[in-house]
Amino acid sequence: MSHPRTFYFDGQVLGPADLQTDLAYFEALFAERNQALHLDGIAWGLEVVPGPRQRSVLVSAGLAIDPAGRALQVPEGRAVDIPEEVSTTGYVLLTAHEVPAELSDETGALGAKRTDCSPQIVISAEGVGPISASVVLARITLDARGTVVDIDGRVRRRCGTRAGTVRFAQGAAPEGAWPALRADPDVTASVLTLAADATRVQGALLISGVLSVNQLHPAAQLDVQSDRPQIAAIRVDDQTPALVLTAEGKLGVGTAQPEARMDVSGNLALDAGRALDFGGAGRIQAGEGIHGLTFDASSTTVREEGTISLCAGEGAPPVDLLPGGEVTVGNLSPKPGALLSVDGRVRSLSGGFQFAGGVVQTTAAHSTTVRVGAVLDYWAPPAHTGLVLPPEFAICDGHVVDDPESPLHGVALPNLVDRMVRGTGNYAEIGTTGGSAQHQHTITSVPKHTHGVAHRHYDYTGTTTPSLTKGASNNGVDDQTSDNDHVHSVRIPIYESPVTESAENSGDLKSAITTSPADNLPASFRLLKIMRIK
Repeated sequence: MSHPRTFYFDGQVLGPADLQTDLAYFEALFAERNQALHLDGIAWGLEVVPGPRQRSVLVSAGLAIDPAGRALQVPEGRAVDIPEEVSTTGYVLLTAHEVPAELSDETGALGAKRTDCSPQIVISAEGVGPISASVVLARITLDARGTVVDIDGRVRRRCGTRAGTVRFAQGAAPEGAWPALRADPDVTASVLTLAADATRVQGALLISGVLSVNQLHPAAQLDVQSDRPQIAAIRVDDQTPALVLTAEGKLGVGTAQPEARMDVSGNLALDAGRALDFGGAGRIQAGEGIHGLTFDASSTTVREEGTISLCAGEGAPPVDLLPGGEVTVGNLSPKPGALLSVDGRVRSLSGGFQFAGGVVQTTAAHSTTVRVGAVLDYWAPPAHTGLVLPPEFAICDGHVVDDPESPLHGVALPNLVDRMVRGTGNYAEIGTTGGSAQHQHTITSVPKHTHGVAHRHYDYTGTTTPSLTKGASNNGVDDQTSDNDHVHSVRIPIYESPVTESAENSGDLKSAITTSPADNLPASFRLLKIMRIK
């Protein structure tokens, strides 16, 4: 394709057409040169970030070559507003823009003396208008408020250089020994052959397609064939391995010599909702089998030579399984001879509790334990020489509790010595006292009543006075038979007789009568009054 060019000679008068011919010649020259030697895309810069305003982006300075071969340079960063028609996704594009400038009518007609050629940054909604004639800088995503929530730079394309073979001269080495990069004519032009002893990449290496090492026909995105002990080794530095893959198929993370199919030196974290699936029976172990967790089809086994402690929540009391088989619930040491020691209440919702003698207590689901503050009667067999109470109880004798483990620490217990307990339904009356050990009666009147009185009469013995009933007479005989008077000796016995008479009193007393003090206590049996304090 030929391009006309203005030919100058002495005395020639140049007109507008000559200048336009020269302009078209140089524009075509630069465009065809760029298209021949370069691929269109971004040469440098032109990064896209969220802008200073709600619906805007900021594009940095840079240079790009568009598909027409034109060089588009942005000398400084620009903030670009996002148009309203871009609602969800859009593309940030760099295009060539020409605007007539310096309008003039010096020739008698209005026209532009200059053309302002400058790159223009536009944002187009996805699917609206062609983008093939532009350089794509980014793909953006907006939320419902118009805020830029994502900037995708994967759509950016870097400009390149077209070359059949590139040779790198190095010192006085023979020409055939120079490192070279060329298209392989034996296969296709899409195969690039690098001839060098070693290749070092500083910066970023982007491969779009398949990467094959020692494999002519790769079967995967990355296909490596190696005869070395380690196929891949990624290190933080010369001494710290990050990822190692051996020829035996062992993967080491943080270790240079993996001993298992996957050997991780450090913590292993799984995302939420993920699982470590063994696909059958499996085992997790540490310390060469001293600590282990085994899974099979019907059970889970935890092995530990020391204590197994289960905790739920911050500061919650643990459940400990000790090496001797004892189980403790709470922060306490196991009781001697007890397989289960519990610091707190034990509740059965159904079935109750069965004791060593075979007795089943089925009411446990409907009863409560003896709580702190409960007062009980306590009896010890007479054979006990000393008073030994359970450690959770104390005698109610008025002393102050001195036990830091008790919620009643520092509180004086009620003094129930020589006192009987009287019930109340009023919380405010708890602790009040009353009653007396003795009592008296005051009598001011009595009901009307009768009294039967037994009595006794004593014997009477005596003589009568002389009595003359008739003069003396002998009745015709000579001898006198009687005196003129005589005396009788009399004894009248009177014996005890039953009461046959009674009388009713008035019931009134002249003054009140107070009885002597009498014992107020009924028959009793002494027991200890004890209270649970912890």
